[in-house]
Amino acid sequence: MSHLAALAGKLGPHRDEQNYGRPHQVPFSPSGKWILVPEKGFDQIVSFKLDPGNGMLEEAARCRCREASGPRHLAFHPVRALAYVLNELDSTVTTYEFDDDNGSLHPIDIVSSLPRDYSGDNRASEIALSGGDYLYASNRGHDSIAVFRLGSDGKPASPYWLPSQGTTPRFFAFEPDEKHLYVANEDSDTIVEFRQCDPGNLVPTGQVIPTGSPTTIVFRKGNARPHAR
Repeated sequence: MSHLAALAGKLGPHRDEQNYGRPHQVPFSPSGKWILVPEKGFDQIVSFKLDPGNGMLEEAARCRCREASGPRHLAFHPVRALAYVLNELDSTVTTYEFDDDNGSLHPIDIVSSLPRDYSGDNRASEIALSGGDYLYASNRGHDSIAVFRLGSDGKPASPYWLPSQGTTPRFFAFEPDEKHLYVANEDSDTIVEFRQCDPGNLVPTGQVIPTGSPTTIVFRKGNARPHAR
């Protein structure tokens, strides 16, 4: 059984990057009840409910994002009813309250993924949490991983920026035990390994894996070796 759900919306104002919906990710909510789809081209996030019996998707909620923000990837807090969305086009992270009863999102905070003194071009790309205390976001242009400590309210604060040791960090991923982080630098054709010495403290190990234009990393269950694509 299969179902193709059509996505519709109002195009954002960016002429090159918002010429169609551009859905970038389809993560399940922690409860498994909802599938959320950030749409960079439409500046929106759509929540779907999946009927496991017939495989049909039913739209449940739609969240309009800031104009020209370009929501790309989303990560859920492991305990709090919060979702963090990385906006590609304006290089920001929006914190949302997530209602697991109806699949809806409500924005409560927004911060830049870039240092205040950086004025160059940038496209934000990947977002992830570690241990529920730190949030990470990659910057293509600034070529860094922004590291935020989450405050007592769950909002990102006190950032620092870790150089990605390459060009265009399109993706990154923690291995299952979160002792190492792997950064896929698409335009320098490398995957760079970082060790997490303490929570939120990452240092490069010196391990650099040459590979052609890496864009995604996944881990095989029971094996800590990354597989890049």
